[in-house]
Amino acid sequence: MIGNILVGLVALIHLFIVYLEMVAWDTPRGHRAFNLKPDFASAGGSRPCASK
Repeated sequence: MIGNILVGLVALIHLFIVYLEMVAWDTPRGHRAFNLKPDFASAGGSRPCASK
């Protein structure tokens, strides 16, 4: 039972990280999460999920 809860918690954390990398990368929340400057985050080659 506790194992299932922990697995679910880890899965939610991973989903949140994916959200930050794919959706919120160029937002202030994404900048704070990854300690980015806006000019670096908007540069073409700095996006982690390679959405080119």
